[in-house]
Amino acid sequence: MSSGSTLNELLGELKLLLRPRLRENQEAYSLYNRIRDIIMNTLSIDYEYMVELEGSLAKDTNIGGETDLDIFILVKKDDITNSWIKTNIIRPLRNALTMKGFNAKLRYSSHPYINVSWRIYSADIVPAYWATNINDIKTAVDRTPFHTKYVVSRLKDEQKDEVRLLKKFLKGVGVYGAEIKTSGFSGYLCELLIIKYGTFINSIKSMASWKPPQLVIIEDTNGTEIDNKLHGVTPLVVPDPVDLRRNAAAAVSLKSFETAVLAAKLFLTHPSRDYFFPRREAFSSDELSNAVKKSGRCPVIAVYRVAHGVAPDVLWGELRRVGRKCVNVLKESDFKVIDVRAWSNEGPIAMIFLDVLNCNTSVSRIHIGPYPHMGPNSLAFIYKYVDSPTSIGPWVGDDGRLYVVKPVRYTSPTDALLSNRSRVEGKHVKLVFVARSIDELVKKVIPLGVSKGEVLYGRPKQSCPTFLKTYIMPLHDLHLNITGTGSP
Repeated sequence: MSSGSTLNELLGELKLLLRPRLRENQEAYSLYNRIRDIIMNTLSIDYEYMVELEGSLAKDTNIGGETDLDIFILVKKDDITNSWIKTNIIRPLRNALTMKGFNAKLRYSSHPYINVSWRIYSADIVPAYWATNINDIKTAVDRTPFHTKYVVSRLKDEQKDEVRLLKKFLKGVGVYGAEIKTSGFSGYLCELLIIKYGTFINSIKSMASWKPPQLVIIEDTNGTEIDNKLHGVTPLVVPDPVDLRRNAAAAVSLKSFETAVLAAKLFLTHPSRDYFFPRREAFSSDELSNAVKKSGRCPVIAVYRVAHGVAPDVLWGELRRVGRKCVNVLKESDFKVIDVRAWSNEGPIAMIFLDVLNCNTSVSRIHIGPYPHMGPNSLAFIYKYVDSPTSIGPWVGDDGRLYVVKPVRYTSPTDALLSNRSRVEGKHVKLVFVARSIDELVKKVIPLGVSKGEVLYGRPKQSCPTFLKTYIMPLHDLHLNITGTGSP
């Protein structure tokens, strides 16, 4: 695709595809009204409150077929607490919603909320403090109504399609969503970028030139200085125009930042709808196994049992920590870890995928000791190894340091992880087994209650095979566009 007119045609077609149909919005608002009536008829509290629709639906930036609802219960109670919310709002409301046929689940973020699903829609019902001024907020979630009002007042009608383009683009390359699992761009951040740059293509052009730490000022701060605490902590700093003390891009990790920059550069070189609607090529377990064998790499897949009822953000935060622990254990045993990723169906199973360069180590390794002039340390090193039947040395090397050859404790990554089980587990995730191949993974995971279909074919939101493909062949979808083979 070379001409600007062709690019404009592509973006025009995408705008029509992404724009929600009238019936979808009508159904979503009907669901909101239904839930609002249940809330008003159920709650009996001694404080003034109101029910308000927030999020993309309220701002008319929702993507067709992906409409979710954010319903806030704003309560004028200065000393509002999580325990009060659970007792006076969550418990009675969850019971009432269940009685009305909704699948109402308890969720946690900064405080408890309810998630309900109905047909293709999902709605979060979030209790919050009713702040009349941004300086009066109690928790981060209390800012949300101010965000809605700001976007509605600043975003022009023609820019709503531009927001949808940016959201879908970032979702297509895997960096949309501020939750811990993704650590990417929130919907609000996308709206701010369109308010700043005007159009999707201008946002992408700017993004392609970003360098961390990147500062983006949405609008004139009227002389208000940006808090220095926002600088240098994250790769992207976007002072929230509603509250300049806050970085609206705080959730964006360095990996998500650089992925967005790379995707922007590639899109400007080879524009394609594949960025918005990635092609999900079918890969059998045999094909994935062959790809691993050809690369000579060593896949190590630690499979965990997840405790019942763990909130998604809690789970993904724990999986990240466990992943780092796995890397540390393997590095201690001289295994070179190329990459580490986590996957879960947000149900009973989670997996840590480790891409290890070497499947086996030699039976011995060189251990570097101190310099002899370091007194007690050097003598302790010598006494520890001089009479060891399994060690060679110690000796003084050309660099003046003491050296010894000692046997390694673990000769395979699997042995290292299984022998350090307590170190590579978390509060809510317990190690079940470690697979050394895709075939072994498929064979062993089925008895744990995960169907073969889920492993090989997956579900749309938590597709294991899609994850396996990106784990084994990183940047595969972007590669289609690097080489110009992506469809225009």
